[in-house]
Amino acid sequence: MLKIAYIRNTFPKYSETFILEELLYLQGMGHDLRIYSRWHDFSFMNDKIVQSGLLQFCRYEECRSPGAAAGLKTIAALAWKLLRSKEFRASFFISYFPKKNILQRKSEAEYEGQVRAPFVRACLIGFKLLYELLVCSYRFGNLSAARHHLSTKDEIFEPDHIHCPFLFPWDVVKTKIITTQYPWVPYTVTLRSKDIFAEVKDQRYGRIRESLIEHASQVFAISEYNKRILTPKFRIMRGMEVIHSSIDVGLFNPSWQQKSPNNSIVCVARLVHKKGLHILIDACAILREEGLLFKLSIVGDGPLKDDIDKQIRSLQLDNFVKAIGPRTQNEIVKILDQANVFVLPCLVAPDGDRDMLPNSIKEAMAMKLIVVTSDVSGIEELVLDGINGLLFLAGDSSSLANAMRRALVDVEFAKFAGENARATIVESFSIDSEGRKFEAALSGLSCV
Repeated sequence: MLKIAYIRNTFPKYSETFILEELLYLQGMGHDLRIYSRWHDFSFMNDKIVQSGLLQFCRYEECRSPGAAAGLKTIAALAWKLLRSKEFRASFFISYFPKKNILQRKSEAEYEGQVRAPFVRACLIGFKLLYELLVCSYRFGNLSAARHHLSTKDEIFEPDHIHCPFLFPWDVVKTKIITTQYPWVPYTVTLRSKDIFAEVKDQRYGRIRESLIEHASQVFAISEYNKRILTPKFRIMRGMEVIHSSIDVGLFNPSWQQKSPNNSIVCVARLVHKKGLHILIDACAILREEGLLFKLSIVGDGPLKDDIDKQIRSLQLDNFVKAIGPRTQNEIVKILDQANVFVLPCLVAPDGDRDMLPNSIKEAMAMKLIVVTSDVSGIEELVLDGINGLLFLAGDSSSLANAMRRALVDVEFAKFAGENARATIVESFSIDSEGRKFEAALSGLSCV
């Protein structure tokens, strides 16, 4: 069993289910995890986080206030529990704060023959802990996270391995701090997308990032495309191994329910430029003009939401296209299960940001959906045109409309492609296959 320090700027994060799956696999293999994070996103919390108890292994660096409403709601929930449950009150300090057990302190004081004053001190300690919990709950907006944070913030954790799955500025600095603190401990990094391909404006960050990559015990890439493009870009002392971001094929597994009869199209994406959603909406306008009936649901949120809503209205597509906002993972499974076609028109953003084999495509393929996506950033490693999906020319709305039309009209081909799509995911992109490779790599390095 390894003691693994896992560094990620924000955890949990709604859009990073591949990080969650990686952590759950390591936890399932018996490894002791500590997730070092700057912040969290508890909106649309994945059920697996609660079920696995991963929050208790998070170490948050700062507690920004989520707003008065969320903080007061958490404090009210705590007060209600304290007032309503005698058992909760009786076990509160023992169960929630094992390292600050006021009853234990009181007993130690009584053992020394001092009764009254230590009891008062114990009460003061209790009130102080309660105050800390209230304040931390307010800042986190989540009682569980606050409780775990206070219980373990003084814990000393000496890792056997350090891993950083993204190389954004905070991740790089935190990894540098921990690897400097434990210079004998092997560490690994994963090269993904925007953190590597976007333009670097902070030169100091760029130098630290390059040094971490150069001296890493092992560098991972999430695609052969990444490996091919990035190998000459960085000095990598020990080579690069491809381990794909992966999904839970048990969760993303189609039911036997009848598909929607109204040509249901789904796009699951953050509403950012690299997802190419403006191209998708233009393609929908083309299909509407041809008289093709369909319903497109765009699942997700992001900075371009207002622009997307405006484009839908300006093209008079209100009856054809709906941006329905973010959904939980379980809700997304149900939406995909009812859909006929999945579309994600990725492109390379002006700042160099791009998608690398997006997990939303893998999830749709696992659900036996025909996928329509663009021929960009090595996507052919995942989607083979005419075999398990359809590719179109990135940024070309007419090309996208043609592919969408075929996916909707040619039902037999769509079924054929969907069957092949799930087989592809099960074989090469499931957490069982990729998690096994990742865990073996970490274990091998830490045994050297």
